[in-house]
Amino acid sequence: MRKTILMPFLALALLSSHCGGQAQTPSGAPNADASPEQSLEGDFRSVMGVMDPLSCHAYNAGYLTLENGDRVSVSFDALSDQAIDCEQLRVTGSYITSSQDGQSGVCPKEDRRIFVAKAYECL
Repeated sequence: MRKTILMPFLALALLSSHCGGQAQTPSGAPNADASPEQSLEGDFRSVMGVMDPLSCHAYNAGYLTLENGDRVSVSFDALSDQAIDCEQLRVTGSYITSSQDGQSGVCPKEDRRIFVAKAYECL
């Protein structure tokens, strides 16, 4: 019972702490050193609402597995606060580096390369 009550508060603390990243604004806007825009396509798994390390950098996010097996962290924060409900998708955007200082007590100190979506379509 106690775990059931605490889980929503822990999830909220984790998700709200992603605003402390240095390279990404709270709105999910890319930083000044963003890469050129490109399109990626693959299998998608959302981690929105899940306690995942990516949640420290973006609220509406997930992992895109490309055809070559590479797994890309993707943020949809700049587009929507609704979960992306696609198993396969094509996403257009650019890479940024998001940094966490580790002082939140929840998120580890790390730099993470994230693909910030500007548009997407389900396949």
